Amino acid sequence: MIFFFPILFLLASFSVDSSLQANSTGYNACDLNYQESMVAEMNQKRWYHYAFDLLLNPYSYYLAEYTQQMADYRAGKGYRPPRPPIDFSEFYANLNVSSSADLEVDEMYHTGDHYPYYGRDPPNSTEFQKYGIFTQMIWRASQQVTFGCSDSGGIRYLVAAFVPPGNVRGQFADNVLRPRHHDEASETEQ
Repeated sequence: MIFFFPILFLLASFSVDSSLQANSTGYNACDLNYQESMVAEMNQKRWYHYAFDLLLNPYSYYLAEYTQQMADYRAGKGYRPPRPPIDFSEFYANLNVSSSADLEVDEMYHTGDHYPYYGRDPPNSTEFQKYGIFTQMIWRASQQVTFGCSDSGGIRYLVAAFVPPGNVRGQFADNVLRPRHHDEASETEQ
């Protein structure tokens, strides 16, 4: 009997946390397969920039609830949620409902095709906003990501939360590294 209670407690905890992904404040339009595809594609992009793989973390209660509520809010389906007491960064994207996860990640990544600030911080908020999705995606220190999605009118409103946070002023030189193909091209020119 003593062993039964902890096992029952663990099973109950898992079922509560896993149900968050399907229904925290509403329905998460990005099913687990879609989210896993997004992370796999992000990890390919991160490899090019010497960053370790992100882990998908859909079971963090605070982040799963927050990202879903924020996605619903952006889709006009709810109220703006309060930010949870966790140190994280986030980005928002408006995606095409009918596009694949890897295509959408590829498009977000290519917003940084002409990123000119390797080795330093972007100089102002306009430049930061222009490249923020790209730099967060490849931010070397980030280790986990949680997604919330809400579909409305052919648009998928995506909210992604990263832990530890990225896009931190003063830390770009260490976390947004030149792509490997750039380094390889430099070596062949010498």
